[in-house]
Amino acid sequence: MIIKPIRIGSNSAKVIEGVLNYVGTDRNRIKTDEHALYFNIHPNSREELAKEFKRNYDDFATPQNRTPIRHIIFSPNPASRPHMTHEIMDDLMREYLRQNFPNSMAYGQQHVEGKWHGHIVLSGNDLCSQKSTRMSKKELHQAYFNLLKYMEEKYPQLEIGIDLENYGKRLHSEKEYYKRKRNPNLNLTRDELSKTVSGLFKLSENSKDFKKRLTDMGLKTYDYQGKLMGVFFGDDNRKMRFSRLGISKELFKELDKQDDRLKELEQLRDDNDEREVELDR
Repeated sequence: MIIKPIRIGSNSAKVIEGVLNYVGTDRNRIKTDEHALYFNIHPNSREELAKEFKRNYDDFATPQNRTPIRHIIFSPNPASRPHMTHEIMDDLMREYLRQNFPNSMAYGQQHVEGKWHGHIVLSGNDLCSQKSTRMSKKELHQAYFNLLKYMEEKYPQLEIGIDLENYGKRLHSEKEYYKRKRNPNLNLTRDELSKTVSGLFKLSENSKDFKKRLTDMGLKTYDYQGKLMGVFFGDDNRKMRFSRLGISKELFKELDKQDDRLKELEQLRDDNDEREVELDR
């Protein structure tokens, strides 16, 4: 599971409504609000929801809080998708809110086109309160760990993709650290290499992030026609395609499709922020 928070910095009702429409319609792929999530907020039209988010921010947020709403994206590992249901995704998103934002307003929706994922629009401050919903980097890591632990205990059929026992731990041996950095094969067998590469793939947000994770692990990658193709393996540096390690071209397409949609959302945010600046002038 990847959790990606996005800050929305404009308090314009049109901007907030635009984000709600993006989340709620999935570019017109979603026809109804059958799987919509409402948390400390009554079901209503997106125009009215936008007004409620804006009103809560305008009436109660402090001047230091420059974030009217936050957008959080939940993306399960590809291996978990066959076991994912609307009920499980809804429970995971609600649990994340219960654990971290019990007094905040939120609206969410699931997108099942292509790579199954969920979206939450979260208020920038608690309901009728000055308290900001901002989390520090340390708090975000802890929130991520807590949700993964909840997943592991309640939904063992889902692929976590992380060794929770060693989550957040660093290598204490300097010798071991440099051995990993310098040895491109990590003394792995082919099966171990496959498990390592697949595990890193499940944690990655896009191809660029996947390549960085492989490099950080000490694995040397190679490209073909500008596309990430595989890793070098063995003492003779044989080329090992990702397809031979269980990662098909289709999985790569899904990985980058999600990244394209995130870029589209961020562009929507940036365009709206630019319009806000023009209006201020």
